[in-house]
Amino acid sequence: MKRIGKDHYRVIYPQYLDSKRSRQEGRRIPKSVSIPAPKESEFRSAAKDLKIRFEIQAGKSYPKAGKAGSFRVLVFTDETKSRVIEKLAQRIATNRGKTHQTE
Repeated sequence: MKRIGKDHYRVIYPQYLDSKRSRQEGRRIPKSVSIPAPKESEFRSAAKDLKIRFEIQAGKSYPKAGKAGSFRVLVFTDETKSRVIEKLAQRIATNRGKTHQTE
């Protein structure tokens, strides 16, 4: 677990939530929960809706992806990374007007 001062944080890349990617390409959650091509503005909105403290870092890209989707989100929480990713995906889907069921 990484730390900044006394805060725990998780690094979340948009590829973790992207339903168009395979597990080998970086998707971390089931396709039934994932969403296609999440955007920076959607992460910002979802994190605010969930009242999660976050920081978006532009120009940072998923190591396997080169510069595609060049941002990452630092989420300051003690929750597991997979749980945070699922919550963000569900909120983004809700904000898009979709509904997804968790496993």
